[in-house]
Amino acid sequence: DRNQLGTIYIDPSCLTWEGQQFLRKAAIVERLSSLPFQKTQHSITVQNQQPMPDSCINSMVVGQLKADENPTVGFHQMFPLKNITSAWLCTNHMFRLSLHNFNWPPPSQALVLFLFSPLLYTIHIPPDIQNIIHKRSGPWWE
Repeated sequence: DRNQLGTIYIDPSCLTWEGQQFLRKAAIVERLSSLPFQKTQHSITVQNQQPMPDSCINSMVVGQLKADENPTVGFHQMFPLKNITSAWLCTNHMFRLSLHNFNWPPPSQALVLFLFSPLLYTIHIPPDIQNIIHKRSGPWWE
């Protein structure tokens, strides 16, 4: 029952779902309750946690999701959990399907750094950061 998901959020929580922001617990529960699919299956590829200040844990999850009879797609989500009165509650939550738009070229003025193989992993460095990089003559840590 998706309506029960509200128990893990606090009132000032924020959810970013596929680029749309939902502020406050009521809006988050309304969004999650109105998702168009009925059943899901998921497989977690990797899950990482980091301790944070103020009794928090930052979590990142990457995996595969199948909703109803739709094709399986990748997803990633990030959420910090805060220990409030001995309960772990979600203060913020970001979720995004890993859909690729290969027709979208990077901006022509951006430097694209291929870490592994083109089309798999790229970092787009904005022009102002490129200028800083090109003006430096020594190592980046100086």
